[in-house]
Amino acid sequence: MKYPLMSLQIPSGWIVVKNIFYEVDSTIQDGVLKDPDVFTEDLLFLQRNVSPERDDQFIIDLGWVPPRNVNGTYRAVILIESWENVIKEFESRDRNPNQNSHQQHNNWKSALFEPH
Repeated sequence: MKYPLMSLQIPSGWIVVKNIFYEVDSTIQDGVLKDPDVFTEDLLFLQRNVSPERDDQFIIDLGWVPPRNVNGTYRAVILIESWENVIKEFESRDRNPNQNSHQQHNNWKSALFEPH
């Protein structure tokens, strides 16, 4: 089943390397995710568009962890250049913080686009 991609408000200065972050609810049917194939570990991968010589090569990785698991959550991870340099992580079961509380929206925004 094909779903539309999430509408993202990505600020300028970021490159979308991968985007299979679909606008679909984590609906549970008979104790399992209704469509587990859209809840994987690699949903969205962004890189900051800066010169390779700079030391602020930020990467944002978004996925559902554990993959295809009914008890999973979305996890946003911000790192510099490699997984050895994780600087911030944020988890939520909610894929759309813009329609929820102001605090939830600020948590996602901070996790995704304010690395310092």
